[in-house]
Amino acid sequence: SSTTNFETNGKQIKVSLETTFPKESSLKVNVYGGKGLSLKIRKPEWAEGVISSKEYYMEEGYLIFNLQENFELSLEFKVTPKVVKASDKVETNKGTYYVKYGPFIYCIESIDNGVVSECTISEGATIIERKWEEYGAYSLKVNAYKKGKEATLNFVPYFTFANRGKSDMYVYVKGQK
Repeated sequence: SSTTNFETNGKQIKVSLETTFPKESSLKVNVYGGKGLSLKIRKPEWAEGVISSKEYYMEEGYLIFNLQENFELSLEFKVTPKVVKASDKVETNKGTYYVKYGPFIYCIESIDNGVVSECTISEGATIIERKWEEYGAYSLKVNAYKKGKEATLNFVPYFTFANRGKSDMYVYVKGQK
């Protein structure tokens, strides 16, 4: 959480923010002394929707709230993990897929999945489990293939690559044919 105090248009404003991101994609914002002002919060590209305790309108990618004297806002950005087809504009990524969850890109590691070059995934792959890990993010279990046979692959956030020991890694996983 964080708090800041400042002055604008002759008003003393106090803003506090609480969040458990990335565990939850929600936040609480309190604004004191801001009656008659607006609060703008950018809607992240990865947010599929917004649940807000206050009315707002959208303008140029921002949620805009009209402030009252003691404004208390709870906001949640809806997000689900996805299997995404990589761009064919990059020659080496043609026919591959990657997994993303909110702002995070995921990878497979040999420490969990064995030989990563033997792993493939389809566009319609299902994410079957989400587990909060001690390193501060979710791991994802995904229905995929290994040596052409159905398998469950463990995906971890790319930023955690090799935190559990030496390991081969793929972000872009070959598509199942």
